[in-house]
Amino acid sequence: MVNRRILIIPPNDLLRHPIPNRMYHIAKQLSRKYDITIFSYPNHPLSNGVLRELHVNELGYKTFRVKDLGIYYVVNAPHMMSAMKHSIKEVDVVIHANVLPSVIAAKLAKKYGKTVIYDYVDHFPQSASAYYRGITKKLVEKFVTLTVLQAIKDSTAIVTPSFGLASLIRGYADKLVYIIPNGVDSNLFKPKDVGLARKEVGIDYDGTIILLYGSIDTWLEIEPLLHTIKRLKDVRLMVVGYSHGKYYYRQLESLIRRLDIEDRIFRRPPQPYEKMPLFVNASNIIVAPFSRGMISYATPLKIIESLACARPVVTTNISEFKLWFKKGVFYYSSSREIYELLDSLVKEFDSVQRQLLSYSEVIRSLYSWESIAEAYRRVIEGEPHAVSGNWHKT
Repeated sequence: MVNRRILIIPPNDLLRHPIPNRMYHIAKQLSRKYDITIFSYPNHPLSNGVLRELHVNELGYKTFRVKDLGIYYVVNAPHMMSAMKHSIKEVDVVIHANVLPSVIAAKLAKKYGKTVIYDYVDHFPQSASAYYRGITKKLVEKFVTLTVLQAIKDSTAIVTPSFGLASLIRGYADKLVYIIPNGVDSNLFKPKDVGLARKEVGIDYDGTIILLYGSIDTWLEIEPLLHTIKRLKDVRLMVVGYSHGKYYYRQLESLIRRLDIEDRIFRRPPQPYEKMPLFVNASNIIVAPFSRGMISYATPLKIIESLACARPVVTTNISEFKLWFKKGVFYYSSSREIYELLDSLVKEFDSVQRQLLSYSEVIRSLYSWESIAEAYRRVIEGEPHAVSGNWHKT
């Protein structure tokens, strides 16, 4: 294999973000075969400053410190372009997974005749505008749409984690589109006894715990879940997560007070990624109340991670999910259905978990980041029928 040089333009400061995302895990695996350089975002608003270990090169440069995420990219765009120019000339492949940095990288890489792969991990116009409201939200969504379209057109190929997004992208441009789902760290996320996990995270409770974790923002529909928690007996909702814009988390807290269910909630601050398997295993059921729309057309990490731990997931009836997960995921379309599903799973948890124990092994094998990165390697090498995984048959 040729030792290709690859520049990765990530969705955030990959080495200093508190939660390692898809591109971090893929870069970690690819670095064993390729010479990887990570494009950094110094002073990134979502960085916690703690360096995450990854055996790659890092491309740094000077930036202005800005709190607003969108403005950060705009005011630092000239610095990014300057840093990219020399580096892109020296590499063989550019993988980009952002908006404004992506369009800069794709245009430069196309100019220098490089292979350009766009990791379109979610519907950027909706995800980027999620932290704004009113007319600002509409303007951000319009700007991001135009930017993304140009980045797609300047790319050689597109990689996306869902059939829905692949269909959307094919409507934008005649490009090679590969479907590669999200994955799971199979060494971290694996089944563990509920009681032992609760002891390790300091939870002294014998009843049923339903877990809501990860990003808690406008792409979730929280209200039906909270009304259901109020109706269920001997059940607690554990919330472990954060809201980038803070606004939606404040709404969550307000609704909890209005429903008078504060004594039914376990709150935990955002946790280090390495501790999240304990919280998943300390729970009986994981709930993922996604809103409907293109922003939810993906293979959500929290579903894969939960199944890897042999925990059932209750989520919105979104057709995309049904193409990927044949067991362990239970779908609802109304407030009545979410109550009925959770009530049933509370009563039948032991039986359901026993059935999921063997399935978790399948999930941890097929969706391991090693498997995901191997599919990515085939795309990089331009191999015929590059991606033919069995993920959607699970």
